[in-house]
Amino acid sequence: MQSAEKPKNEIQRLEALRKYQILDTDLEKEYDDIVALAAQICETPISIIGFINGERQWYKAKIGLEDTEVHRDLTFCAHTILQDELFIVSDSTQDSRFADNPFVTTGMKVRFYAGKPLTTPDGFNIGTLCVVDSKPRTLSEHQKSALEILGRQVIAQMELGLKAKLLKQSREILEKEHSKLQKALAKNNAFNQALDNGALVSVTDKNGNIVKVNSIFCKVSGYTQEELVGKNHRIVNSGYHSEEFWDKMWDRISNGKVWRGEVCNRSKNGELYWVDTAISPIYDEKGDIEAYLSIRTLVTKRKIAEQTIKEQSEALAFSQKRLLFLLEATFMGIWEFSFATEVFHWDKTCQNIFGLEKESSTHEEWENLIQTEYLDAVREAPADFLAGKMASYSVEYRTKPIKGISKYILAKASILNEADGTPKSMIGTIEDITERKKIEQMIQLQSEAMQTSLGLILTLRQKSEAARQESEKLLSNIKASIKYSQRIQKAIIPQEKVLQKHFDCFVFFKPKDVVSGDFYWFADKHDKKILAVGDCTGHGVSGAFMTMIGNNILNQIVHDYEIHEPDEILNLMPILLEKTLSHSDGELADGMDISIITIEKLNLASFENPQGLKLGYAGAMNSLYYVQNHEFKEIKADKVPISGQTKEDFSYQKHEITIKNLADSENTKGLTMYLCSDGFQDQFGGERNRKFMVGNFKKLLLKISEYSMPEQKVLLDDAFDAWQGNHKQTDDVLVVGIRI
Repeated sequence: MQSAEKPKNEIQRLEALRKYQILDTDLEKEYDDIVALAAQICETPISIIGFINGERQWYKAKIGLEDTEVHRDLTFCAHTILQDELFIVSDSTQDSRFADNPFVTTGMKVRFYAGKPLTTPDGFNIGTLCVVDSKPRTLSEHQKSALEILGRQVIAQMELGLKAKLLKQSREILEKEHSKLQKALAKNNAFNQALDNGALVSVTDKNGNIVKVNSIFCKVSGYTQEELVGKNHRIVNSGYHSEEFWDKMWDRISNGKVWRGEVCNRSKNGELYWVDTAISPIYDEKGDIEAYLSIRTLVTKRKIAEQTIKEQSEALAFSQKRLLFLLEATFMGIWEFSFATEVFHWDKTCQNIFGLEKESSTHEEWENLIQTEYLDAVREAPADFLAGKMASYSVEYRTKPIKGISKYILAKASILNEADGTPKSMIGTIEDITERKKIEQMIQLQSEAMQTSLGLILTLRQKSEAARQESEKLLSNIKASIKYSQRIQKAIIPQEKVLQKHFDCFVFFKPKDVVSGDFYWFADKHDKKILAVGDCTGHGVSGAFMTMIGNNILNQIVHDYEIHEPDEILNLMPILLEKTLSHSDGELADGMDISIITIEKLNLASFENPQGLKLGYAGAMNSLYYVQNHEFKEIKADKVPISGQTKEDFSYQKHEITIKNLADSENTKGLTMYLCSDGFQDQFGGERNRKFMVGNFKKLLLKISEYSMPEQKVLLDDAFDAWQGNHKQTDDVLVVGIRI
């Protein structure tokens, strides 16, 4: 038996297969219909849709056999994916590659085989659609053509499913962010309408003792006139303002000038209130100052509103920037049409879809892009939507040829109104659905032929149900065991809120599987904070086992041996790891990459209010990144991982950063450090399915460093999801950020 060689582009081919996330998925009618139709057209008892992974061929749909997968070396299909066209074996007993194959000599006794490679749009053969018979034979030209068409239909169905998932995710994100923006704008409008009425009036002598007050002053302060008259105006002083504030006020009014400012006072019951205050001197007959008149307007609600608006504005600005992050990962264009000017405004994606070279166009210019038979529907849709005849604005149309291609367009929109409720503009999305339309038309052409196979499909599903139930039971037991491992790991790794008691920080942690091969560890020892971030060999259950070993070794070194310097900790770890693990050949390949920082106060009474800090760092493979004064910096790690193979004469190096007079030093303002594994940088994604790369990761850290730590965590999550898209997560991801 001659096993097929693996394709030269095997790694890229496997990545193309993973993109569709189809392996080990449930049965689907569309694929079952295709194998039934293939068997019927080719008049064979067996038909299969199979995908070839690294070591196996897994059956997505099948008819005429019970197995769900087979080893790659035994299958005829491993030879098919090496071809560009239909691969046919008329009589396997006469073919030296297959004559002694177990499926030929025993079992099904395969004699005839015909397979169509399932080729992705970017040219990778990820599986086959094949038919099999137990007697030698061949196919007619009609049957060959039908098998070719059905093979392309399998890929078309997979592309349709992939695009449908991405479209659904993009729409949900866009609708959610749009709703948040609308709510934030509504709150801002409400606060802007807050008004205060009435004035508080008082007269004091030139020493600040109260002579007269009006009823509103009494009502707001909570004191009666009897309680106020004769008392110094300090009776309502809240202590909010500095002595310098009051000195400047007295200096101005005692020199005969009017003083104007906002003052925070305290009422009798202890509540604070704000007043916009104007104080003017009152002169006697000789022209000397004898008293002061104070007129105050209550502005407490306005001050609260201003603070709230400030917070809302910051949140709104952050949401807008976050929305821009997300829009970069979608395939939709954004447009707006003004009812007053009848002008469209297009973003870059819309311009690319329509082949436009400018950001705006008139309504007439836009209509000139649309095929005539669609114009009536396009013109009537806005009016019907405004009149309530359409629950939501959604219209499909077809363009005239753009660079030789006529495109199908799906447009959706919402109405933006003026303050009085008058429609101001329409804002919405544009999506090029040309490929989806082509797929829908192909499916429609095949649907009638597929209906004849429904009875056969029902029988096949009944047989598959019993096997599926047994598989689900086994899978449930495995998941329960892994969930228990997850609870153990969560109990060992400190929660993010533990670190937040000591630092202004965030922890961005995304395990690839239920349990993780990345971990972080923290200790507070003798006024020194020690933080480690590790990336162990492997991921999942095997990686999680190594994290427990790493956690135990760190505890032993720091707590039992009382070793607290980062380089000394790293130098002892390989020795303890070698004692912990045992291999029959004497070589230890398991280990971890790790970075350790220490933060120590300098001659201080309190860590929370330091005059200076000393930062220590040592790293095995994992560098320390930090941003200071908007400048990105890196302290590179030693390029030797922690393992039992670490050379005895090698020593990890210690790096130090001393920060003196921390409270006054502008050089240390906003110092933000990042410790991380390599999971983010190694994630595949983007339009070309490439790694994110270290350079892009550094640029991302610099870009988000200006935000608060909780906001940085959100932006990292958004950027990771946008890059990953529908690709599987490549590795465990861990990023810990600390701001000094």
